[in-house]
Amino acid sequence: MLPCLESLLASTFHDFEIVLVDDASTDETPAVLARFRDEHPRVPITIVRNEENLGVCGARNAGIDAARGDLVFFTDSDCTVEPDWLERMVAAFDDDALSAVAGTVVDPPPRNWAEMAKFGGSRIGRHRWQGRRLIGGNMGFRRWIVTEHRFDPEIRYGCDEDDLARRLAAAGHRFGFAPEAVVHHHHPFTIGSYLRLAWKQGQGSAHFWRKHGVFLGRDLWFLLAAVLTLPAAWFGMPAALLPAGFLAIQCAALLYNSLAFKWQPLGTALLALPLQLVHSVVKLASVVWAWIVPTDRERRSRPVPSSETITTMPSLASQSRVRQPPEWLLRFTSRLPVIRTVYRQWIALKWQVGRRRFPGSASYWEARYAQGLDSGPGSYGRLAEFKAEFINEFVRAHDITSVVEWGCGDGSQASLIECPKYTGIDIAPTVIERCRKRFEDDSSREFHVRSQMSPGQLEPHELALSLDVIFHLIEDDVYEQYMTELFASASRYVVVYSTNDDSIPAPPQARHRQFTDWVEANAADWELIDVRGNRYPHDPAAYTSTSRCSFYAFRRREGAEPA
Repeated sequence: MLPCLESLLASTFHDFEIVLVDDASTDETPAVLARFRDEHPRVPITIVRNEENLGVCGARNAGIDAARGDLVFFTDSDCTVEPDWLERMVAAFDDDALSAVAGTVVDPPPRNWAEMAKFGGSRIGRHRWQGRRLIGGNMGFRRWIVTEHRFDPEIRYGCDEDDLARRLAAAGHRFGFAPEAVVHHHHPFTIGSYLRLAWKQGQGSAHFWRKHGVFLGRDLWFLLAAVLTLPAAWFGMPAALLPAGFLAIQCAALLYNSLAFKWQPLGTALLALPLQLVHSVVKLASVVWAWIVPTDRERRSRPVPSSETITTMPSLASQSRVRQPPEWLLRFTSRLPVIRTVYRQWIALKWQVGRRRFPGSASYWEARYAQGLDSGPGSYGRLAEFKAEFINEFVRAHDITSVVEWGCGDGSQASLIECPKYTGIDIAPTVIERCRKRFEDDSSREFHVRSQMSPGQLEPHELALSLDVIFHLIEDDVYEQYMTELFASASRYVVVYSTNDDSIPAPPQARHRQFTDWVEANAADWELIDVRGNRYPHDPAAYTSTSRCSFYAFRRREGAEPA
């Protein structure tokens, strides 16, 4: 670690800060970092200590949150950087079209067979067949990019930067490569640690491929084909040539990777090939295991099923029920693209039929709350805590003294919001009565039924909130009225937590909209000032604790007066 920090201090570029993330270490790391900071008082050094181990993605997100510069660069504790590394990475961003830049990573000469198999250089972005745009130990971003598109904390190791790169590419962002920006990687390997790494990479890859609708990465295609056709060898020649041929193609692909992308000499690549093949076998086994068995993290992230599991359609009474699919079925279908496609088409057809019988937003939610159901999983657990964290930070940062929430639901989320004055509004009388009883001893909070409010009753609040509401507004006229009242009720800021894509399929009680188009067309006095991606991005295998929603913060333009 210290060699990495010392190499940063030797940088020829001087206008930078260092953010050090301690991911819940159990050794002397906190003391070492504190001593280093004290020994270099002229360098801005921020130390972030995670209370629990969040993995590489969670640690990077913590570092992003603590960073203050316009550009954010990443390297690892087992790396050292060349003196001109920062200077060359910063210079790459002179191209305003670039959102992210990767540099070159060089490994030291191998000292054993495992390092011979693992080590090599990097040629990120040099060839279209490589498929990589970023590398974890040497990459940089414009800070607003990684604030909006965060690393996926569900990926503990492996494919973490590939996942972010794919999401950035899908959003239209461009990548650059700075070959002269060199980082040296110093991580010793044994055969055991090399194969343990293969298992971890398989777990991360399985999540990455599942998330992006890929059955299996092409680096394992022919190995899987060899395994599946292996029984053909029982019938002798020429059937045995089939698995042998697939295995030969796998070996050729590994050899090409070593020569083209790791810069290895032919002799070294040939010597490393047998162990690389074993590495691929272990990785494939890990992927198959991840298809079948949920990880400990997935088990912990899924709340115990509650009354949210069953939602009754009010006008149909007990004759018709919309149920969330069983978790095992979601997990199975999320891993196999063909089955997933057929399953989604069947669900979409059911949703189309259900929408024709849908009684309307107001009736649906009143009946739901009248049956004693809650506001849904988004108002509880880690999603609720994430929302509260953003809102409370926003309130403090902008000295906000009054908040109005349109669609307050059962008050669970409201209980986490910290503000001197809070007003909750909902269309369901039953849930408003529930909120009034829940907060009857709190004079700073008041609640109103939307239909019972008289014109002009609500005075403008400094901040208006819409949390998980917009995609529940099925009717166009209800949506138009809601958006108009939401922005009219705010004197300074509006914060929306919602999806912003009208192409997302939805069940009868939901309809996704690109609401920023409405703001642009109907709220000229407002400007978008911040977008914050979700800390727990949508995962169909963990739908109750992940979400497609992001935060969108709007500010009233200077000189514009509340209506």
